[in-house]
Amino acid sequence: MDNNSGLIVLNETNFHKEVIESAQPVLVEFVTEWSGACQIIAPIMKQLMEEFKGMVKFCCVDAEKNEGIAEQYGIRDLPTLLFFRKGEVEDHIVGAVSKRVLTGKLNSLLQ
Repeated sequence: MDNNSGLIVLNETNFHKEVIESAQPVLVEFVTEWSGACQIIAPIMKQLMEEFKGMVKFCCVDAEKNEGIAEQYGIRDLPTLLFFRKGEVEDHIVGAVSKRVLTGKLNSLLQ
């Protein structure tokens, strides 16, 4: 499902279609509501969604509610961001990082 911000909320049902089958590069953020680090990067993610609108699909997965997906990708710490291109993980980041670092990773994903 897609909320007003353009962020696609993923679950066991739609993950394959939205991420693996996507023609567009995808950034998947694994989060939980209680994670302080997830809250820290939330405003940065919002800015990046605007800056990369139409170029990169932004998605999030609640790691606690979707343990199967988190386990499949070896998610141990939150937030973990996976950068997908053509259905494959191209890169990843664990923890809260700066906007500059995320922008660099997204630009690399688009090349």
